[in-house]
Amino acid sequence: MLIIELKDWIILIVAIWGAGLSTFLAFFKLYENRRKLEIKIKRIPVIPGLGEGDINKFKDDKKIQCVNKSKRPVQIKVWGLKTPLGEINFDEQFVSIPPSRKLMDGEGVTMTFDANKMLSEIAKHKTSKSFFENVTEVQGFVIDVFDKKHISKEKINFDIRDVTENYNNSQ
Repeated sequence: MLIIELKDWIILIVAIWGAGLSTFLAFFKLYENRRKLEIKIKRIPVIPGLGEGDINKFKDDKKIQCVNKSKRPVQIKVWGLKTPLGEINFDEQFVSIPPSRKLMDGEGVTMTFDANKMLSEIAKHKTSKSFFENVTEVQGFVIDVFDKKHISKEKINFDIRDVTENYNNSQ
């Protein structure tokens, strides 16, 4: 029969507690040092000025905000919209993409785009038009240089059919 003295029990308990604590702290540090971006997408309704045309038409601007919430620098290489049917990576043809730069701890960058203009251009192409026929909500996303995708929690609603009708009526 194996009998362990009280002193040995105390040493065993302290050793197990120390090993568990150091393992927990190692995982906590790994979690704390991971790259994380906070992505937000928002609608900015803008009424055009009096000299710019019909006052009843709204320019449907949206913005994607990206803030570095980690202690490590992050660099963004792709901006885009995520829909239930697929994704649109922004091209300089449709929007003015902020220059790629490192975002340090707490720094942010915002990209504003005219969704109606961009989606009208996309809707010109038959494959894109059918692709976005039933899109009702989108999320913003960015991809960093390590190919990790960061997606906004918020979703904004819009209907691509309104955009294509406005585009067809303006022709």
